[in-house]
Amino acid sequence: AMPRKDIAAWNALISAFEQNGKPKEALAVFRELQLSKDAKPDEVTLVCALSASAQLGAMDLGRWIDVYIKKHGIKLNCHLTTSLINMYAKCGDLKKALEVFYSVERKDVFVWSATIAGLAMHGHGRAALDLFSKMLEARVKPNAVTFTNVLCACSHTGLVNEGQRLFYQMEPVYGVVPGEKHYACMVDILGRSGRLQESVKLIEKMPILPTASVWGALLGACRLHGNIELAEQACSRLLELDPRNHGAYVLLSNIYAKTGKWNRVSGLRKIMRDFGLKKEPGCSSIEVNGIVHEFLVGDNSHKLSKEIYSKLDEIAAKLKSVGYVPNKSHLLQLVE
Repeated sequence: AMPRKDIAAWNALISAFEQNGKPKEALAVFRELQLSKDAKPDEVTLVCALSASAQLGAMDLGRWIDVYIKKHGIKLNCHLTTSLINMYAKCGDLKKALEVFYSVERKDVFVWSATIAGLAMHGHGRAALDLFSKMLEARVKPNAVTFTNVLCACSHTGLVNEGQRLFYQMEPVYGVVPGEKHYACMVDILGRSGRLQESVKLIEKMPILPTASVWGALLGACRLHGNIELAEQACSRLLELDPRNHGAYVLLSNIYAKTGKWNRVSGLRKIMRDFGLKKEPGCSSIEVNGIVHEFLVGDNSHKLSKEIYSKLDEIAAKLKSVGYVPNKSHLLQLVE
């Protein structure tokens, strides 16, 4: 309805979509801006579009923005650098993310933190810790985000002792008070390595009230190690904080299914039905020629669904012929 739309108005709309988990809509508005003659994208627009591309895994568009920045001689400030690193890392191109990191002279705490996060999500825990050490050498003070990323790196690669050391150094050495995310990471680090009782002790000693993410981390660890008794306690505490958390029911159900307790699985399914809770369906996406295609379980809305399912049948037959047996531990009912 605006008679004239300046770049601030476009940016407000793009960022509103991007920050509310609607990356597709954000990119649609971004494309509309490119076609309009009203305004030209600025640094803020590009940061929002890169963030939306990262959420969606839209690497082609992310690359296009990278080229656009170079072509128009836009100076890479720390916000743009962080967004580019984040986009490449989340879209799967860690090599390119590191290229961007090493190509810039000025690196603030967010640029370092985004690169540490990229290494962590690709399973390079040691490299993430090495980069953290280089960050300290460069006299850049780590913040709460940095520590979340470093602890995630330790969690994903089983670096328990390193994670503990950094966690207990946070406040006395770096002046960063551990928050709920740091405690959740620490519970995850201990839990994944099978040290479930240590995880429980850490939760009991927390100076802040344990949040849903902390109990969720413990519940995930219980699923990994098949500890039913502790899983039930964690699930109960998690549901006290977040009664409509379908993930808690699904995780506990997985644990029951893994140990063959199908009567308990059906009991949980009944509770979910009574509460009107549904397991959120998993969604996969792939970008082909700049278009993002999304797929849900049992979905046949894609125009090439016949060909897709035919190819899936062909792959399944090949897998069976070489002796593949599906892992059924995540099913919510006894399929036999």
